[in-house]
Amino acid sequence: MTRDDDRTGVTTLSPIIGHRAAREVLRHCSISDILHLDKQSLLRMRYIGPRRAEAILALPKLLQQLVYEPTEGLSISCSKDVYDLFRSRLVSLPREQFMVLTLNTRNRILSEDLCALGSVNTVHIHPSEVVRQAVIRSAPSIICLHNHPSGDPTPSPEDRLLTERISQASSLMGVRMLDHVIVAAQSYYSFSDAGAL
Repeated sequence: MTRDDDRTGVTTLSPIIGHRAAREVLRHCSISDILHLDKQSLLRMRYIGPRRAEAILALPKLLQQLVYEPTEGLSISCSKDVYDLFRSRLVSLPREQFMVLTLNTRNRILSEDLCALGSVNTVHIHPSEVVRQAVIRSAPSIICLHNHPSGDPTPSPEDRLLTERISQASSLMGVRMLDHVIVAAQSYYSFSDAGAL
């Protein structure tokens, strides 16, 4: 193995799919890009057959399980707490996922619920689905979060409208919406911190 192999990630990937296959894959993309490859793209590369493609496709799922930290009972004091807890779980996902955290009166997490799966750049959810999680658990407050696979946490007009609608629906049900955090690879956006909530 060369020093270049260490830098590009060949050393890391070789035990999983073999040295030649690892070099070929990383000739086409970076180590982080591997998490977003599809099977057809992999099968077009030399030295990659169905079994090696499946091994590579299993990496994001394995990574997500390895970094999963149970959140129930943890206390949330600021938007960075949300980002730190969920960044590793959400940034490698190729599609947007919308989650809601229900909290008790001391801002301890009662539950985390995946409410919707979206596409690469959008997720659709009805505000009642979000508020329902708080009602089921008699939670006085919620925090919403979703990821932006693009890496840019800037909220879209749809994100802003959805946040406003969830906030209104929550208020009607006597539930406080404390924040909506958009998670990206290197940074995040907090509606609360920005004064938009």
